[in-house]
Amino acid sequence: MANPKKMGDFLYKKIWKNYDDNWGASLVGVVGGQGSVKTACCLDIAEKKLKEHPKEKIFWHDTLGSPCQFNKAKFFPFKIFVESGLNLSFKKTNTGEIFDPELIYFNDVEELIKKASYRAINVVYFNSVKSWVGYHQPGKHGLIELLMENNEWQTVVFDEMESVFPADVDNQTEDKWWTWTNKVASEKIKEGRKSRVGTVGNYHDPNAIYHTVMNKFMFHIWGFGSRPKRTRIKQSCVDQCNIGEFWIDHQGTRFGKIKIKTVYNPPVEEWVVKKRV
Repeated sequence: MANPKKMGDFLYKKIWKNYDDNWGASLVGVVGGQGSVKTACCLDIAEKKLKEHPKEKIFWHDTLGSPCQFNKAKFFPFKIFVESGLNLSFKKTNTGEIFDPELIYFNDVEELIKKASYRAINVVYFNSVKSWVGYHQPGKHGLIELLMENNEWQTVVFDEMESVFPADVDNQTEDKWWTWTNKVASEKIKEGRKSRVGTVGNYHDPNAIYHTVMNKFMFHIWGFGSRPKRTRIKQSCVDQCNIGEFWIDHQGTRFGKIKIKTVYNPPVEEWVVKKRV
């Protein structure tokens, strides 16, 4: 077996450093238990991309109701985009203060892409999670779907990916979530890779993500508290990881070990975002 650290470094750089049209963009799942710094891994990938590729836009999904993660970024600013009609409330959890950060409103995905910045983490709050990927409706578009048409290297990062692609979807409502997840989301994520659009997402458990989405990932990064599956990486290896250490595999075969060197501590002001009632 190749040196785990050398192979880990090689595979990790394939995600954020080396761009090749024959290879396409990378689809990455970061898996770990609570406190395994899987969000830090996503931030590390995002900031490395911003440093190496100044003409790449990064779009960041943050979960409503959970502590914000984007404001842990160390090296690049963030900008917050809110779709028109979505009324949000921002609160500083350590003081209880309700406040109004600078927000950029947009009417549709086309406007969002035009307003989004290079050299920054573009945090987006949509009215519908379907807008992250695409629709099966004429005249209605999603982010990944339109980014594919730009033919530029771009990346969408999902913090807490199970909130967008949960395993327990069905067609019992008019939204037809099972059809959307299978026929739109998983296919657009797969096709996006060929069109220079990468997807990175973190989650606690592979069983929490709908399998047709998870199966599209080329890379898996396994952190402390994860349960590796469909990979040559053994549970005993992951169990020995310290915080910040991960095992990475490509298509379940080539694998190595990496360490996230940047420490993404909680910010001085912790924020939480909720829909305003």
